[in-house]
Amino acid sequence: MKKQSIWTVDLIELLKLWLSDLVAFFETALMFLVLSLPVVISALVLWWLV
Repeated sequence: MKKQSIWTVDLIELLKLWLSDLVAFFETALMFLVLSLPVVISALVLWWLV
């Protein structure tokens, strides 16, 4: 049996995994922005009133 090299990886599967990780990261960032909107809007209104 031939020794497997580190370069013999399935690039399509690696790309799918990388893309799913990237999508999860952007979903998390978007959720953080959406959940912080009430605080940001309140702060902007209070800043405008001062």
